[in-house]
Amino acid sequence: MRILDIGYGARVTGQRLKERAIKEVAGVELNKDAYGEAQKHLDKIFLGDIEKIELPFGKGSFDSIIYGDRLEHP
Repeated sequence: MRILDIGYGARVTGQRLKERAIKEVAGVELNKDAYGEAQKHLDKIFLGDIEKIELPFGKGSFDSIIYGDRLEHP
């Protein structure tokens, strides 16, 4: 299973998925400090605003995309 975690933040979700032997967990993070921490735990992490960056993945690359609490922010 491959998962994309948008807004890595406090690292709980992505890190827990890796602990449960998910094949690949990639993430996108806007905050530089959280991005640096995510590099230690995820397979791939991208720094930037998910609405403005282009990711190097094709359609159907992930089994699931987690937005967590990011959708309610303007």
